[in-house]
Amino acid sequence: MNRLVPSLILDDDGAWVTKLFKKSVYLGEPSNVVRIMNELLADELSITWIGRNRGVRNAALELISSQASMPLSYCGAIAGAEEAVMISRLGFERIGVTSSFLKDPAITKSIADELGRSSISLRIPVSGPPNALQVWDWQGGQPSGMSLDELLDQIPIDYVGEVVLTSVDHNGTQAGHRPEIIESLKKLTSIQRGYEGGVCSPSEVSSIWKLGVDAVYASSFLFLYGRFDAPLTDYPAFEPGRYIS
Repeated sequence: MNRLVPSLILDDDGAWVTKLFKKSVYLGEPSNVVRIMNELLADELSITWIGRNRGVRNAALELISSQASMPLSYCGAIAGAEEAVMISRLGFERIGVTSSFLKDPAITKSIADELGRSSISLRIPVSGPPNALQVWDWQGGQPSGMSLDELLDQIPIDYVGEVVLTSVDHNGTQAGHRPEIIESLKKLTSIQRGYEGGVCSPSEVSSIWKLGVDAVYASSFLFLYGRFDAPLTDYPAFEPGRYIS
């Protein structure tokens, strides 16, 4: 079944929705979001941690897991297999990696050896014009110089279960998805495909599923309401026979 995955940013203070990956709107304690998503039968919940205090993080993840009735995924500052296994044991089925993979793919392989291929989600931030998409460098705050096609050609499908492409330029804007990024996902076979960035409505989610994307990750359209971006958590109801790729 295709999935719509609410995507939250978590730091030492609580849960946030961002625009262009800057702090935008504070949602409060993540447990409140989890409770509402339980009631609305969300397919999955994605947590990306950007804080500094790992003790605060671990306590928050444990609380989220104890309350959630949907599958959970985690991304953020995974140093190696030992930390990934610890987070998995807290109740997170999927572990997202970005910087560690780009720095040393062997780290991702070691995590997959411990948790299994299906538990690994490779999250790739993307920027640039349609004919020159590049992988974004989080640390440098600019395009890395590596083309997206070059990276996708190197994806090790034997130890990566999902690839999620995130439009850096569309984060939190609700300006619509980037079809050229989704088109680039089509070269991936035998692997789950995900997209995040600019999604603005349930109908758009359905349209993206029909393009062959398995999972749509979304934030602002699920958590903010109106032109003043008032915090309001929601999740659309889809027909039971939603598009299945």
